[in-house]
Amino acid sequence: MNDEAERKESEERINLDRSKQMMGQQQFDEKLEQNEELAELRADTSLTKTQMGIDSKRQNDLMKQMDVRILKGPRR
Repeated sequence: MNDEAERKESEERINLDRSKQMMGQQQFDEKLEQNEELAELRADTSLTKTQMGIDSKRQNDLMKQMDVRILKGPRR
């Protein structure tokens, strides 16, 4: 009976270890997926900020051109 109890306890430990390992793998996979999503969001944010900077500079340049035309006056 003692061997039987030890064997059963060993199997329960093995099953518990397996379930812990599976849960750990699942958490790892979820974390990896989350990191990939965050990387995409950071890249999108960076691209958006870059485009906003380009648009802002373009608008600023156009306004400067208009100011120069006003200050120089009409062409002769």
